[in-house]
Amino acid sequence: MLLIDFKLYKLYNKNVSKIYIKMEEREINLKIGKYLKNIRKNNSIKKTDIVKILGVSSQQLTKYENGENRISASKLILLFKKLGIDFNIFFSNNDNKELLFYFNKINDVDIKNSIINLLKSITK
Repeated sequence: MLLIDFKLYKLYNKNVSKIYIKMEEREINLKIGKYLKNIRKNNSIKKTDIVKILGVSSQQLTKYENGENRISASKLILLFKKLGIDFNIFFSNNDNKELLFYFNKINDVDIKNSIINLLKSITK
């Protein structure tokens, strides 16, 4: 009887671990989806344009944005490249994302250097 109980315990713990992993995956998918939607809306990009870039249906994009489906890293990188967004911004913390997003939109190198020098002088 003890052996059976131990097997059931192991099976229970294994299933609970799977549930927690699925919950974490869902949270990650939700965050990525929310970020994708924000990028699209903040830049006034049409859903149809994103769909063309990714080569997916409108329904699939909606599922990505709602965190229902996971978007692959290759599709994220492709999208960011096509939109001219630095992929590293995706891994920064929330406080820096907006700053990095707008900084990366600046095309003039002199202006970027001036901003960097200003930030250096402020933080000394």
